[in-house]
Amino acid sequence: MMKRFFVLAFLTALFCTQVLDAQTQSVLNRYGIGNLEYSYSARKAGMGDLGTAVEDKDYISVSNPASWNLINSSRFEFGTIFNGLYVKDNSDSRFYSKGYFSGFVFGVPLYSAWGITAAAGIIPYSTIGYEAKTEVAASSVGTTVVPAYTVTSKGDGGVSKIFFGSSYRYKEVISLGATLDYYFGNRTYKSQIDFNGSGTNSQFSRSYKGQGVGGTFGFISGDVSRSLLQFPNVSGLKFGAAFSFISSLNTDSVLITNSNLFADTNSYGSGKIEMPLRLSAGISFKLYDKYLMSLDYLYQDWSGYTVNSASDPNLAAVSKFSLGSEYRVAADGGAWDRMIYRCGVSYGSSPYKINGSQINELGLSAGLSVAVARDNYLDLGIQYLRRGSVTDNFIQENLIKVTVGVSLGELWVQREER
Repeated sequence: MMKRFFVLAFLTALFCTQVLDAQTQSVLNRYGIGNLEYSYSARKAGMGDLGTAVEDKDYISVSNPASWNLINSSRFEFGTIFNGLYVKDNSDSRFYSKGYFSGFVFGVPLYSAWGITAAAGIIPYSTIGYEAKTEVAASSVGTTVVPAYTVTSKGDGGVSKIFFGSSYRYKEVISLGATLDYYFGNRTYKSQIDFNGSGTNSQFSRSYKGQGVGGTFGFISGDVSRSLLQFPNVSGLKFGAAFSFISSLNTDSVLITNSNLFADTNSYGSGKIEMPLRLSAGISFKLYDKYLMSLDYLYQDWSGYTVNSASDPNLAAVSKFSLGSEYRVAADGGAWDRMIYRCGVSYGSSPYKINGSQINELGLSAGLSVAVARDNYLDLGIQYLRRGSVTDNFIQENLIKVTVGVSLGELWVQREER
């Protein structure tokens, strides 16, 4: 069994590194490092993406490594995402779609009595994938005639994260967790001017290849429902927080210009990209021992993002609230008895600022988990995200994001009773 898990993990990792460049087609991806990915998992997608204070013995959360302390079996998880994006403005509307693997994670409990679990994985941190066309009518300045032309802008790539870390539980008081993170990725932006045969067409391509290290640290408190608050039918009240930092990304950049007459590499250089801290905090509790509730807040100031000390005026601070709920039918029994249902809502500001106005986001989500065997689940999450408004002299984006994941558990290490 262990050999099969490692082979599957290696093949999935190899495939993921090849396909993470194919992502959503939002034109906002052109700013910063692209669209931020908060979770690879269908489970978190069904609860609004966050869940900083949520612990689950059947799931490896990347939001807070302290949540791994309850895992009691070796787990392998991976997912795939399908994005459907409907974009409209005052005069036109378009639909785009794309599917891609969202990464995988792997965890092994080393000493369950102390909540020590080691985990590793590769997941996307941001994704880029857009294409926009602008048609410009013919014009003239004095005796100079500028023919009609079309400008096409494209972008793809993103930033991925490889992490390795562990959790630890001190009695029933607090759980701690930390990871060492390695960030890497390629981002390519292309522009093409096409004069429709009446001029010299030109293409411009700028690519960035960066890498750097960082870390994630988090904690989750013990159950304080009896000592702090004593509400009827409320149990498992816990507080959690996590923060992630990234050191400067060492980045190589290349600018290439092509035309009907020549092709030239205009510049090649290296520099540094400064990334902002990510902070999240939340609470979780249970109602009637079957309903898990979570409330979270995330903050990340992208106005501090710089490339070679130059900031981007189109970026601003992310401030996001998320409310999620999960209902388990039963812990044991048949497959239908162990079904898990989820729903969530999120609202906040995106990292994008257009014409001086920051773009807000509203998200609704739902999901479920089907038990295919003991400790093995097929997960499904569906999210609807609305971003922007036509009345803001900007496009409105309506995104449907479907995440399908597999979570497999197997008892590899069992301490012998004496």
